[in-house]
Amino acid sequence: MSLRMLNEFITIDRAFQRSMRLDQDYSSTKTEAIARYVPQSTSTNILQMMAEHVLNSQQRAFTWTGPYGSGKSSLALLLCSLVGGGDARQIALDRLALSANDPIVSVFGSGKPWSVYALTGQQSRMVDDVAYMLGCQAKTSSEVTQTLSQMVEQVPDDSGILLIIDELGKYLEADCASENAYLLQELAETASRSGKRVLVVGILHQAVDVYASTMPKQLRDEWEKVKGRFVDMPLLAATDEVIELLGRAIQVKNRPDNTVFDKAVATASADFATRRSNHAGKLPDLLNRCWPLNPVTTLLLGPISRRKFSQNERSIYSFLSSRERFGFVEFIESHDDKDVYSLSNYWDYLEANFETSIL
Repeated sequence: MSLRMLNEFITIDRAFQRSMRLDQDYSSTKTEAIARYVPQSTSTNILQMMAEHVLNSQQRAFTWTGPYGSGKSSLALLLCSLVGGGDARQIALDRLALSANDPIVSVFGSGKPWSVYALTGQQSRMVDDVAYMLGCQAKTSSEVTQTLSQMVEQVPDDSGILLIIDELGKYLEADCASENAYLLQELAETASRSGKRVLVVGILHQAVDVYASTMPKQLRDEWEKVKGRFVDMPLLAATDEVIELLGRAIQVKNRPDNTVFDKAVATASADFATRRSNHAGKLPDLLNRCWPLNPVTTLLLGPISRRKFSQNERSIYSFLSSRERFGFVEFIESHDDKDVYSLSNYWDYLEANFETSIL
């Protein structure tokens, strides 16, 4: 039987190829993006912890920290959909499939729709962007906090306000970082003093103190105050979660028999089971779904993609969809159905595209 090219069997799910832009992709009536959301326990745990804080404390300011491609923006879209009501809320609840008395449902997924203000950060004055978004009379910190306080007073008990800032690190890197730090403190304090469901959420690639590490001491001290107002929640997917998402991104139709690949899956799964037995049961099936990635390559893609190459982190999804030399797309277009993308292929990919920045 003649061999066929791998790209005759494989497509990459387009939902995994595009980056999410929260301020453009969220709407209570738009359901396409949220309908494709894949809930993971790591993400659900973050919502669970936030809901517990709302129910049992005055804490209302949070940061989510995780590398590029870890699903922060997708989780943000889920939260916006839950609190924003409409068709998007119902789709989000269906995706999560939680009981009605779950804290996530009772805090975020029930009652009247919240007012949702989604912002994507940039290296500029944060007060300009927030003031415009809230419809303030003037672009000053005092006007912004006063406007937010007035909005809080009108919030019903079964509703709330969500101010969520994606790419918050851009404001931390701006020339006006000190001014931005002050506004963040004010927003966090206003939300936490409200006693209502008023949340300020910032999304970061790395912790606040890492951004501030190169600043003068006075600025570092200001950002330390900011850090103290927010509860930071790391978003790092577990190994099996990364592999499951990879398997969903690589869509295979009528996979041909490949005994070499099958043996590699069995060997890798058995070895992995000696280290993490709690993940061993479903691992063979997860690795099989990632064909034609060699299973060891699959296991390493997540940890390696968290390392910083060039100007930002490379997600596993940019690796799958990019046309860089020795990348996945080039491989499936030039190899037949008996080949697998091995560690040596991935080494060539890293060397060809990132050697200088790695060294």
